[in-house]
Amino acid sequence: MKILFLSHIYKEKHDILVRGLSEVLNRHNYSVDHEPQNSTSFDCIFVFNRKALKKHETILQKRQSPVIYLFCLSDTAEEYVVSNIITQTMIIKDKPLNVSLLLSPILYLDISLPSYIPPKPAISNKKSLIYVRIEDDYLGENTFLKLLPLLNQLDKYTIHYQSNHAVGRHLLNPHIKFIPQKHDMIEEINQVDIVIGSGLVAAFALRQGKKTIVIGERGYGGLVTVENLEYHLSNCFQGRNGGKLDEMIPAQLVAAAIETKNSNLQKIAEQLSVLQIQNENRFIQRIERTVSLNNQVRLNDPTLHYKLNPDYKITKKGKRFWLYKYVFGTLYKCLNASETAVISAFREPHSMREVLDTFPKEYEEHIVEYVQELIAEKILVPTSTNTVISWGFIPNDREL
Repeated sequence: MKILFLSHIYKEKHDILVRGLSEVLNRHNYSVDHEPQNSTSFDCIFVFNRKALKKHETILQKRQSPVIYLFCLSDTAEEYVVSNIITQTMIIKDKPLNVSLLLSPILYLDISLPSYIPPKPAISNKKSLIYVRIEDDYLGENTFLKLLPLLNQLDKYTIHYQSNHAVGRHLLNPHIKFIPQKHDMIEEINQVDIVIGSGLVAAFALRQGKKTIVIGERGYGGLVTVENLEYHLSNCFQGRNGGKLDEMIPAQLVAAAIETKNSNLQKIAEQLSVLQIQNENRFIQRIERTVSLNNQVRLNDPTLHYKLNPDYKITKKGKRFWLYKYVFGTLYKCLNASETAVISAFREPHSMREVLDTFPKEYEEHIVEYVQELIAEKILVPTSTNTVISWGFIPNDREL
């Protein structure tokens, strides 16, 4: 299968995620290109974030390949979009799920990490290295400033602090080295002994077998162990489970965690690898299902079932019926009585034949033509299982 992966990377974590997802596709023997070529046909097209979608909109409209749109849950306000170009939306869950506007059948992906990279040999005559990286937003900056007084006291360690901002840089003691954003995060993690951070930083550090202390926008999560790994996974390594945004950081507990030995690092890394493989398999199954459904649509498969896209609803205003985009609350088009009846027939999944059988035979040709227009506009979408993949946990029956 040939995949075109288009991305517009404006955050470091986006680069890590695109690399990780590309590796997943390559491991399953998919051919991945990152530049569109007119002479090449693709089975599926991935688009990472809204700017890439806008940049390549003309190209995507001309292609018959299904388009899978990806972005990070933490970027929802900037990236969520409803477009006729998009076949399937997938959101990478890098923060706990706490938004209610995502009503479409969306696939929530575990963060796909790049492959394990053998660490560099430690140099025995050097101080132990600590790497600190808390997410680059307002809450992350505040969290680092709360942690800084303790870090300034830990002069028996060499500390590398990496950030996109220079917040607190003038307050750093000599044993703390500021690392600019342009330096490779993976390379930095790979050469240290202890990692303090949140989200992708913590997840990748654990995969590399590093001692990891979670501190993030939800406060102090503590040292990750085999016993509490599941709690950190459910919280996306964002701090204390049930913690409030921007809460205090207990310096004494952080200091104690730094000194505590963790003998189960290899077991944690193995658990994360197993969970990621499970998620990768579901991810690949979803791609294959999307491609298969798209092929059925192109071939006008009479057995294929369609339903009204959850992004759209029918509402009545006065004597008229309207189709409107439910997420944004904007009117899309006015419907006459016949159009309303046809669309309403697809509130539940039905095949074209099942719907045609409910209308008089003399209207069949017009209904088929109208339904095909709705399918082309993605107002009607082919039905498939909505698999929820979230930080390594197997979905329960309610989610499938």
